[in-house]
Amino acid sequence: MPNGRPRSDPRFYLTAEPDGRVQIPTLFAESGVVEVLEEPPTLRPPTLGWDLWTLDTARHVAGKKAFVENGYRKRLALFTGGTLTFVASCIEFLGWPRKPYQFLRDPGLNGVGLTELAFNFAMTVATVREFMEPEPERFTVRSGFRALELATRARVHLDREEQVAPAATHDFPPRTVEWADDFAERAAYELVRQTYEWFGVEANAVPFVDHERRVLDTAALEAHLKGSNVAALAAP
Repeated sequence: MPNGRPRSDPRFYLTAEPDGRVQIPTLFAESGVVEVLEEPPTLRPPTLGWDLWTLDTARHVAGKKAFVENGYRKRLALFTGGTLTFVASCIEFLGWPRKPYQFLRDPGLNGVGLTELAFNFAMTVATVREFMEPEPERFTVRSGFRALELATRARVHLDREEQVAPAATHDFPPRTVEWADDFAERAAYELVRQTYEWFGVEANAVPFVDHERRVLDTAALEAHLKGSNVAALAAP
């Protein structure tokens, strides 16, 4: 909430909650898990794409959480119970075009950016898990949107204008993801698939997913990013 006021900008949130009670001994220390918040893992070099990097130094709310933020664009927080949350603004981050005045005229959501972000978030969950005691065997992941209807009454759409958000606010059903070496790929698959389908995309048309294995196809995603000019446009 910038300046203490409730947020009204279009935004996407992601959360991951560990199954069972855990402790994070270094949550309020100067090193340890807070270093992951400050430099979370990324598919591509930091700040080049849609990642969780804020360039902020971790701050604490005593007895509650550690967090980093980049204005209203990105906010990453880890709570004492092990829940990790990330809030991404559509304006100047997930929105396409990136400039606010352009977004207000054509409020599009970048599907490639959302897909990369989901994977980067899932990788961060997997890394934060290493600092939990005990390390949980599963996580419940959740996501959703807020304020997708603008003052003009236009609603945010996905990659094409006909893929319009069915509602201004939506919380997706939680998904439980078991721990395994491919946790990030499987968690991202669940997050990406349900988002695309909510916007009206048929399951077989969702890009960069392997439905048979139920994983995000990171090799295909990387190949696409390297072969387009999206990388330059995604930089903060």
